[in-house]
Amino acid sequence: MGMSTVTAGRIYRGQEFRQSGEQYRLAFEKFPFVGLAKTYNVNAQVGDSAACATALFCGAKTNFHRVGVDSTSDGNLCTGGRPLSSLIEWAQRAGKATGLVTNTRLTHSTPSAAYAHVLRRDWESHTDSTGCKDIARQLVEDRPGRDINVLFGGGRLKFMPSTATDPVDSKQSGERSDGRNLIDDWRAIRGRHDRRQRHYVYTKYQFDNLQPETTDSVLGLFSPSHMSFERDRNRGPSGEPSLAEMTVKAIQILSQKKHKRGFLLIVEAGRIDHGHHVNSAWHALTELAALDDAVRAVLATVDPSDTLVVATADHSHVFTLGGNRTPRGTPITGLDSQKDINGVPYTTLLYGNGPGYVPERNITRLERTHDSEYRQETAVNLRYETHAGEDVPVYATGPRSHLFTGTFEQSYVAHAISYAACIGHYRNQCQRPVEEVKAGGDTYRPQALLVVLGVTMAALRARQLGQW
Repeated sequence: MGMSTVTAGRIYRGQEFRQSGEQYRLAFEKFPFVGLAKTYNVNAQVGDSAACATALFCGAKTNFHRVGVDSTSDGNLCTGGRPLSSLIEWAQRAGKATGLVTNTRLTHSTPSAAYAHVLRRDWESHTDSTGCKDIARQLVEDRPGRDINVLFGGGRLKFMPSTATDPVDSKQSGERSDGRNLIDDWRAIRGRHDRRQRHYVYTKYQFDNLQPETTDSVLGLFSPSHMSFERDRNRGPSGEPSLAEMTVKAIQILSQKKHKRGFLLIVEAGRIDHGHHVNSAWHALTELAALDDAVRAVLATVDPSDTLVVATADHSHVFTLGGNRTPRGTPITGLDSQKDINGVPYTTLLYGNGPGYVPERNITRLERTHDSEYRQETAVNLRYETHAGEDVPVYATGPRSHLFTGTFEQSYVAHAISYAACIGHYRNQCQRPVEEVKAGGDTYRPQALLVVLGVTMAALRARQLGQW
């Protein structure tokens, strides 16, 4: 969700509402404070989701493909570095309820950085992990994963044994070669929260029937792998909830009065990324529209006087919006007003690389630019489009949102959030009288916190590396 995605998504969203598009404002574009985050990794100029999410959630940059561990090497194949604590863990230690919502697999690179510690992002299940403790097991067995109150996303097969068939799609089987059913293991957990009943849901019907006032711990796995793109989503009883529906339900559960110290919720609109990787601007922009719906739902649900809302991205993509005197109101997936040197039209949306490469451009192909299956053209032929290395925007509103201005390291975001929420390294700052704690000149008592990603952690401090 780099700036070109935000701009194109703004126009797309406005044109959905029968406007020319350029003047539309996405929900998070109305936030009063905006900053820029640097997305490079310790060993990479252009970052990947795992390392970027680790910076966002753990407050320390790390190496490409690492999840929740620092950039050092201790010779241990299974970690490859020291484990980092995360916003989720800091919030739990402060007595806050916590939640994680994504439309990717819960074990995927971005969400897993909130709770797991692995050398390789693809160690999602036992079959993938070369004998190391996989990400799914860490979610179920280890803290902070096992103590997260609300878990909504996809990826059922990563938790199921290979001998079990998927409960919705009988043609698919579990991916665990260790014979374990981690869903059953999660439901049987007793420990820190041994008095709460654990609910497991995997269809929209079951999700819709969840009662927030009687739900304190829930695991929702709504797809064998990643959840569907929003426009392809089955909205029926056996289908999947939307990103906005999952987000609102999570807030309703986490904001109950019994959670007196507030909550922290991380929400990822991860399929924006997947649309870009296959050069489908249509899918990327419709997923950004789903994020816009989710943010609007958040703002209608939370109390803005005690809730910090931050919207950002883990990285950008090689996605461009350009043209020559392109008329205002031109359909965002349409053609520019001029043609190339061979007299062939081109779309205003293009990619630097990816599978949309066409050796010989032709007009016939360009007649389908508004089709959901159309791939924008690229300059370099690759199997999948790559990430981009530029800074990404960070939008913030609510208490202490003024912290998110200027250009800063991506690892700063976790520290600014923890400072605003009085958790982690900054937990003692809220012991002062409430009238001394101010945001924009107004007194407040920090209670709830939401992080929205466009959009995927105990020893090392980012400040020890001088990274914020």
